[in-house]
Amino acid sequence: MQRPRHHPGTSENRGCARELRPRHCPDAGSRRGHNNQGNALHELGRYGEAIESFDRAIALKPGFVEAYCGRGNVHHAHGNHDAALADRDRALALDPNHAPAHANRATTLRNQARFEEAVLSFDRALALEPGNAVTHRNRGITLRNRGLLAEAMASFERAATLPRVHSSMPAWRDFPCRSSCPPPRGLPTSGSAIEPASKS
Repeated sequence: MQRPRHHPGTSENRGCARELRPRHCPDAGSRRGHNNQGNALHELGRYGEAIESFDRAIALKPGFVEAYCGRGNVHHAHGNHDAALADRDRALALDPNHAPAHANRATTLRNQARFEEAVLSFDRALALEPGNAVTHRNRGITLRNRGLLAEAMASFERAATLPRVHSSMPAWRDFPCRSSCPPPRGLPTSGSAIEPASKS
């Protein structure tokens, strides 16, 4: 599953939401404040409360794409894949060019074993964000699930060449096609993770 790597809003608002102290947040009680709190509650595993926060954000602005994405992530994490897919689709109806929504939709489809549809959604996400290493990696996993090992390897190779790969990304030996594909150039074969590129 592809979880969001950042929350909308300023770093100050994100910090307030993470600490669950809305009275200190400039956006407390606003759609963004509820959305930030929903993200924080999700991180804490408080799924029911997170859903309620996203619901409040959506009630304040029915067209709030990020809240649908966040609520979809909570549903996905809790195994409610039909509800997650409905939120992904709603987000994309509001903003067809929202790359994270396409990528997260693909991950939900993969969890439903709808691999062909998942690859198409990953392709849409990559058309919008071609440099997203995590999306390339997840596309590779999905192709591996379909038994398309050569195409999976190409996706893993592409992920390995991209900068700013998150340090939590696994070494080649942890990839699911390791027994069938040789390690692509640039991926470590030991247990060390790929280090993120330094910011310029």
